[in-house]
Amino acid sequence: MKRQSVFRVINCAMLLCCVLTTRAGAQAPVPSRVNAFDDGRFKLDAQARAVDGQRVEAPLPSRMIRLAILPDRTTGRSWGMPYLLAAVEDLKRADPDAIFTVGDMVQGYTRDDARYDREVDEYLHAIRPIADRFYPTPGNHDVISGDRDPSDHRFADRYRARFGPLHYTVRIGGVTVIVLFSDESMGDGSITFSDEQLTWLTGELEEASEGPIVLLMHRPLWRYNQVNWQERVQPLLAEHQVDAVIAGHYHAMQKDDTLDGVAYHILGTCGGMIDQHPLSGQLQHVSMLQIDPEGDWGERTTLHHQIAGTTLPDDFVVREDQDRVYALKTNPSVVTIHDTIPDTSTGRFEVPLEIELQNPLDIPVVFSIEPSSGPGAWTIEDGATWRSLTDEDTYNPHTMHGRGRSMIQISEKALLAAGERRTLEAAVISRAPRGGRPGLPPQLDITASFRDTRGRLVPVKIRRRLHLERRPITLLAGGEPARLPISAWRFSVYDTVEEDPECLLSLDDEGRLQIEVRAAGDLLAGAGPDKRPTAARLKNPMADALLIEIGPVEEPPRETIYWELKDARAIRLMPDGTQQPVEDTEVVSDEGGWSARITLGGRFPSGESIRIGVSDNDLTYHTQWRTLTPPGQALIIEHGADEAPQTP
Repeated sequence: MKRQSVFRVINCAMLLCCVLTTRAGAQAPVPSRVNAFDDGRFKLDAQARAVDGQRVEAPLPSRMIRLAILPDRTTGRSWGMPYLLAAVEDLKRADPDAIFTVGDMVQGYTRDDARYDREVDEYLHAIRPIADRFYPTPGNHDVISGDRDPSDHRFADRYRARFGPLHYTVRIGGVTVIVLFSDESMGDGSITFSDEQLTWLTGELEEASEGPIVLLMHRPLWRYNQVNWQERVQPLLAEHQVDAVIAGHYHAMQKDDTLDGVAYHILGTCGGMIDQHPLSGQLQHVSMLQIDPEGDWGERTTLHHQIAGTTLPDDFVVREDQDRVYALKTNPSVVTIHDTIPDTSTGRFEVPLEIELQNPLDIPVVFSIEPSSGPGAWTIEDGATWRSLTDEDTYNPHTMHGRGRSMIQISEKALLAAGERRTLEAAVISRAPRGGRPGLPPQLDITASFRDTRGRLVPVKIRRRLHLERRPITLLAGGEPARLPISAWRFSVYDTVEEDPECLLSLDDEGRLQIEVRAAGDLLAGAGPDKRPTAARLKNPMADALLIEIGPVEEPPRETIYWELKDARAIRLMPDGTQQPVEDTEVVSDEGGWSARITLGGRFPSGESIRIGVSDNDLTYHTQWRTLTPPGQALIIEHGADEAPQTP
């Protein structure tokens, strides 16, 4: 379920390389628990957790140093593990001297210790064939708790007990590799690099030999203004002739500018979530760093990226092109749909549709638009042919429909010059019979294509859902309820692959509004001891919840009710900031799903407007919302006389 209005989220997908032509089947059972350092490489404290800040002497190689670096594993679905397993097989054959990560090895962001340990077991079992040379880096998914409490360090402690230190140094031959901890704020909303860790880094650089120096971290701290990297850290790296700084987190491989002789790189994924074409930097790969301990600074390290069957140069995607991809896919003004269309349950219709396009780039962009018709494949031809199935992991038949009840007609492709804005005329035609359950919002898939700095055509997928007009409904006191879907009105890769909840609206004999929401096959998640203020809880609940707002959209709600279904009573949020309990509620939950019923006090006024949102948490960090009406709309409820209730 999806966050709307006050609730928003972002990205997820898949790359299939030429060697991995078929998906792996069901995964073998996860074996017994192992730790990354069972061979005794790290010093442990009394609780068997790795000690932070220690210096590790790695075995001395007999040749030029070759380091492998595994990118992010999260947050891919079950299909992602075969990429990690394939990478491990590649690394066994490549035989690097040491294998590092840039973090995010587990999904994490949970409140369940056992679940965290299962995810660690799965990852460590996958890398067991290379475990004797494995050195991890902590990422935000590896350490931050789903409780959203920055003081909750239990998963950071579990990381130290299962993977290793949060920051440490590895010396291998004449090379120094320094692993930094980029999530010291533990999810409090800020990104920092503390003076304490900077002091430790300074000491490690002063103690380093005159050989090559490499820094690894999860988040690219140099990209965060609050870190003030250029003033606080960059001069230190230049002074000590650091060769390379390498990070992950963005799930999009790219080479940043070299600064003062220090090379900066961001890696993609190895089994993790992607949602765009590989030429936008989103691909499953391993990075290989070759180091000449006797070479000159600026020339002694070479980074290349390897996917199954090929290798890639470190500038396969550069930041200039990656910034263009993000400008197209994240700017809401690139594609604007101005119209609301009738719901398909209203019967046959043909209505015009205006689609406004804007090219935010400094180069031309070709836009093509079509109704979503399910997952397809992208082909990349650049010395080798690959097939990318990123669409397969973003298609969700439960949240939208493409060529079903309605058909969108648009015939032209549009070539927009740099900065140009243009409006295209389209039509929506419905051949659905009148009546029945209201339909899902139709989705348009817009492909914006540009030529990158190498002259390759890069397609960027942009998805927009059409907003359906929820017409007023008429209810009869004591009559049958009206049935409406709770829908996801904006595309999000975080949407769970499950059916919309159903909302039943009825009036009892006294004219009070009864609201019942049913979610089939869904876990009813509770918030537990959530001590955040109500406003923060409402914005991003830790629990399955209902949000009911009464009154016209253009005005502040006349009445707001918030209800965390499992653990808390429904509360009425008063304009003066106080709260009142709502007594007439009921929740039923079993293995088939859950249902929640609430009766609003007093006779519900005829002609009044209502908005209803349903959150789905599933014990994770991110909560997803779906709503009864599209953003900017409310449902008007009218009282009937003797007629039956009408569904929009």
